[in-house]
Amino acid sequence: MTWCDKLSSTPAVGYLYEPYAASGDRIIDSLTPLINTWYTGPKANFTVAKHETLSVELQHDNGFVYHVSDTKASVSYQHRLKLRNTSAGLPVAELISQPLQFSKILDSAFDELVKVALALPQPHGRNISRVGVVSTTIAAREDIPPGIMKMIEYFGRPWDNKVQSFNLSIQSELRKDDQFVDRCTHFLIQGDDEESDLITFKFDWQRTILKPVAAVVADLNKLNSSAVKSALAYFEDLAVGNAFDEHLIRQRENVSE
Repeated sequence: MTWCDKLSSTPAVGYLYEPYAASGDRIIDSLTPLINTWYTGPKANFTVAKHETLSVELQHDNGFVYHVSDTKASVSYQHRLKLRNTSAGLPVAELISQPLQFSKILDSAFDELVKVALALPQPHGRNISRVGVVSTTIAAREDIPPGIMKMIEYFGRPWDNKVQSFNLSIQSELRKDDQFVDRCTHFLIQGDDEESDLITFKFDWQRTILKPVAAVVADLNKLNSSAVKSALAYFEDLAVGNAFDEHLIRQRENVSE
């Protein structure tokens, strides 16, 4: 179990592929076999949240959100609530999405992403050049993994960590070889409103594939498995926080001199 499971983080996954300017109508037409499975009898278990010239966004009642455009496809997860009437009382909010662990939702999100990628117009002629794994978490300071708190405190040092609110975005290159370039964008947000005791931290891990992958099930599953393994390993490293340990930083600086 990862810290993302323990803190009820929500995932998102996505592909960047070769452009194909299909209209929103054609995108929905291509996804029809998948969308047809989202009915219970005559009841549609989804809504069309956006329908634009070259993109669509579909929200399923189970929490998955599908976004497809001319260059990207993604599947994210958002908890969904529904108001239910009560007898002689106020409506009550009820969770209709599934309260599953991050790792289980992540695996399911990639399964759904593969279905989408294979259903798109001209799937086998559009190689995939990037895959992404995103973790979004909202937590109070006392629940945040120690390494991530070290990161927050590290950036708060100029003000003796008396920072009342912040909105940070830091992108870094993690790995580069003849196959991949891995990067991660780190978002740290604390507002100054009534929820100012909560911190949002979002890690957007991306792998650029120097030799793009064809949209074939076996190749996509291999790509996804490797991406999940690498992304989760990096998220765990962040939770440990050695990169922001002052003693280790000084040791690294002394070695490089």
